Amino acid sequence: MNKATIYILVLFFFIVSCEKSKVLPDPPIIVVPDDTTVVLPKYFHENTWIYEQMRLQYLWADDMPDEKSTDKNLEPVEYFYSLLRKDVDRYSYASSDYQEILDYWNGQLESYGFRYKKVRVDGEFGLAVSLVLKNSPAELGGLKRGDLIVAIDGEPLNPENAERLLERKGASFLIKNDEEYRLSLAKRKFQVDPLQFAEIIPWQGKKVGYLVYTQFLFEYEERTRALFQYFKDQQIDEMIIDLRFNPGGVTPNAEVMASLLGPDLGSSVELFHGTGNTYSQQQSILRGESPVGRRYFTNETSNLSHLSRLFVLTSKSTASSSELVINCLRPYRAVYTVGGYTYGKNLISTIIYDETGRYSFGLMPAWATLINAHDQSTYGKDGLIPDFPILEDEWPYMPLGDTTETLLRKALYAISPGESKKEFKKIEVLDGFHHWDTGKGFLGNKRYNP
Repeated sequence: MNKATIYILVLFFFIVSCEKSKVLPDPPIIVVPDDTTVVLPKYFHENTWIYEQMRLQYLWADDMPDEKSTDKNLEPVEYFYSLLRKDVDRYSYASSDYQEILDYWNGQLESYGFRYKKVRVDGEFGLAVSLVLKNSPAELGGLKRGDLIVAIDGEPLNPENAERLLERKGASFLIKNDEEYRLSLAKRKFQVDPLQFAEIIPWQGKKVGYLVYTQFLFEYEERTRALFQYFKDQQIDEMIIDLRFNPGGVTPNAEVMASLLGPDLGSSVELFHGTGNTYSQQQSILRGESPVGRRYFTNETSNLSHLSRLFVLTSKSTASSSELVINCLRPYRAVYTVGGYTYGKNLISTIIYDETGRYSFGLMPAWATLINAHDQSTYGKDGLIPDFPILEDEWPYMPLGDTTETLLRKALYAISPGESKKEFKKIEVLDGFHHWDTGKGFLGNKRYNP
C-alpha cells in the first residue's frame, strides 16, 4: 500500500521524512475456528489504514487513543477526527474527496473566485467583496472589489443563511452600491494566479513597491523573480507585500518569497527548523541524521537586499506559509505588520491519500513544528500581533493599490505621514476573515478556516 504525501507549508522535511514512499503493512489477518463468523467493523480496513498513517505522520501521534479502543464503525473522516488531540490541534482536517484538497493546493478550487467580509452597512447585513481573483468567473462576470452582496437568488442575506446559499453551484447575486443590480455567476475550476496585483507607488518622494500575493503555489517562482528584478531595477525605497488574503501554500514558493524579500544571505543561512513526532525523530536518528529538520534561504539575485525593512498587510486569513515568511524573516530584517491579527498556524501540515485508488478520502494532519532561527514560534494561539493595527471598516472598499485603501494607506503613513481628503463611511465588520465564496469554509471544513 503506497501513500503519497504532498507537503504544505513544508517540503523542508522532504529529506527527513523518507517515510513518504514506505510500503505499509496490510491489516492483520484474523484467524478463527471454521465454525465461527467474524463481523468486522464497517470501515475496518479504511480506518486501520488511517490509524497507521496517523501513527507515522501525526505530530501528536503519541497522544492518540490506543487503536483497540477506537471505533472503526465510524465513517473515515469522522474516525480521523476522533484521533486528534483537540485541546491543541485546530489545524488538522480531512475530506471525503482527496482531489478537493489537491485541487486547492494547486490553486484550482471550484469557486466563483471572490472573497468577502461579513459586514453591516447602515445596519443592513451583507457580504462586502474584498477580493476578486484574476480570470475567475466572478471577474469575468463583472463582480468588483467593493461590491456589497445583499441577497442570493432573491433571498435576503443574514449571518445564518449566507454560507448555505453560497454552496450552490450557481446563483443570482443582488448587488447594492449606489444603485441595485443583479449579477448571475456559476462556479467552475480555474487556475489561481497568486500575483494578483503589483505596482510601484510614488509616495512622499519615495518609490514604494506593492504586491498582492494570494497563495503560495508551485511554478510561480520565475514570474515572482522577474517582478522583484523589476522592483530592484527601479530602485524602490520601500516594500509592502499584501498577504491579507493568503492562507499559505507550498514551502518552496514561500522560501523563494522570503529570500526575495530579505537581505542577501546566500543558501547556507537557516530560514526555519522544526521536528516531527517521536517516530519520525527516531527514524532520523537511525539514519544517522539530526531529528531537527532545517531549511535555508535560497540564492536570489533579484532580492531586495538594499532595503532595511518590510511592511506586510495582514488579516485573520493570513495563515501558514504567510506567517512563516513574516516570522522567519524577523531574525534578519525589520518586518512590520499592518492590519489585523494573523490566523496563528505555526505548524506544518502534510497531505496523505491512498494513490492506489482504493480510498477516496484525503487527510491533512498537523505534521511538524515550525520555528525561526531565533527559536521563536509563539503565535500559534492568537496569531501574529499587528504592529500597526487597523480594521477594514471603512466603506466603500477602494481598489487594491489605491493609496486611500484602508490597509495600504496605513502602511504608507507608517512609511511617511500623509493626509487623505477622502471621506469614508464606518461599517460594522463581524470578524477578521476574508471568507471563501464556496460557502463550505476552507476545503469544506470549518475547523481550520483561514
